[in-house]
Amino acid sequence: MIEINWNPLPYLGLIPINWYGLNFLLYLILFSVLRFFLFLVRGDVEPVGLGLKNVQWTALAILAVSLTILIFTAVRNLRGERAA
Repeated sequence: MIEINWNPLPYLGLIPINWYGLNFLLYLILFSVLRFFLFLVRGDVEPVGLGLKNVQWTALAILAVSLTILIFTAVRNLRGERAA
């Protein structure tokens, strides 16, 4: 079993090594996308607004926050700034 803290992307040269929390952000992004599309197919839950179910609204909120943090972190790391 692979440890949750192991991330091969820095070692492949795809991202800088000092991106703390990247595993968690990727988990949140992938989880929210999966939940959104999973509940498109489920028929036992009623839509609450704009044709989307409550879980889909939650997934969109998590996705928006996670992507915002990911983009902010990427820009900060590319500029060479460090967290306080």
